[in-house]
Amino acid sequence: MVENFPPLPEPDVKARDIAASKLGISGKTLDKMEAVINKADELRDTGHEEEADEIIETLNTQSVAKAYEKVAPPKPKSAQPDTDNMPEHDDKNAVLLDRLQRKWNMNMRDDWRGASKEVKEKFLCFIGK
Repeated sequence: MVENFPPLPEPDVKARDIAASKLGISGKTLDKMEAVINKADELRDTGHEEEADEIIETLNTQSVAKAYEKVAPPKPKSAQPDTDNMPEHDDKNAVLLDRLQRKWNMNMRDDWRGASKEVKEKFLCFIGK
């Protein structure tokens, strides 16, 4: 007797992605939804019924993303641009140039190697070199 089994999922596919696809959402959205529901349960367990109801109301009437924004931990400050240490410039191009140079110093060296001659020339002309 020969048995037919369904094909195995791709090795890089996570179980959460398979489960989420059955609901018509992405795995990341499922993770966010789980975090929202867990937070609402936690709030109810600690006697904060109104806050829990507000989060669930947002989940039901707006979106998973909006509800997740209410329960997600704040993003670290380092992920936001450091505007305190930016040089004072009246010229918008000078501010843009400063940002481009900062980005260059962080992670654009590899992009530069792969850039076409035309892109390199435009960039060098823009920064005045």
